Amino acid sequence: MTWISLRKSGCSPIWIWAVIAFFSGFWILQADAVRAQDSDSSKVTNQLWADYYGYWRLKPSVQFYGDMGFRYLIDDGSWWAANIRPSVRLMQGNWIEPRGGLGVFFTYNEQDSNQLELRPWQGALIRWPTVNDRLHLRHYFRAEERLQWQTQMDWEFSAQLRLRYRIGSGLPLPILHPAHHFSVPLSAEWFLNMGDDLNERFFSRARYTVGIRDTINDRWSVELLFTLQESRSSAEESFDLSDRLFQVRIRHFIQSRDMRTKMAMDDQ
Repeated sequence: MTWISLRKSGCSPIWIWAVIAFFSGFWILQADAVRAQDSDSSKVTNQLWADYYGYWRLKPSVQFYGDMGFRYLIDDGSWWAANIRPSVRLMQGNWIEPRGGLGVFFTYNEQDSNQLELRPWQGALIRWPTVNDRLHLRHYFRAEERLQWQTQMDWEFSAQLRLRYRIGSGLPLPILHPAHHFSVPLSAEWFLNMGDDLNERFFSRARYTVGIRDTINDRWSVELLFTLQESRSSAEESFDLSDRLFQVRIRHFIQSRDMRTKMAMDDQ
């Protein structure tokens, strides 16, 4: 297939280059991880995330949504995780949205016990300030009650409250295309564990994300995201780079655009 035929088929050159760059980085880091497996100085992991988000508007002020995801450790494949997270949000206005849901997470780990975790959560998203009704900052506050069982340790139980805050936005790309709309999602997020009861690697984390989003039509969008995750083992320590996250995210709106007016494509 030639470059001209790719353009005629609706596949934008910027999307092609984004895919090439994304997977080139993925394989380069995988090769680097293989070389560094015997080195104790290598502490940074590389992970592949894949997520599907579905949205369904129950009534004008209530929307049901959720995601299914899969995570995989690229370096040696010693763990993977899967999750499902049904959620609901109240669409009371243009600037604030109360939200809540329940996450179910399972983690397989060759070097430790497998984990089952239930994660009920409550939060709110605030859009402020807004420029030209299109460009706005999003402030996302969330509290998660984490209920965790070690399935290979007689179902040992532990619980913990975690607080999260994320600030983000999306920058439109001035690319003329008859069918697609491109933008650059940007965000920074901080995690704070209230207590140290869970069997976790780190005390708290911070994530910094950049990517590209292709809004294909009224119902579908695709995103490629790259995240640098920093962590620290205690409140007294500073944050250090611990993980690189490569994420593919698909969003599906069950109704067409006229049924989801004022509904932004905000992250879970």
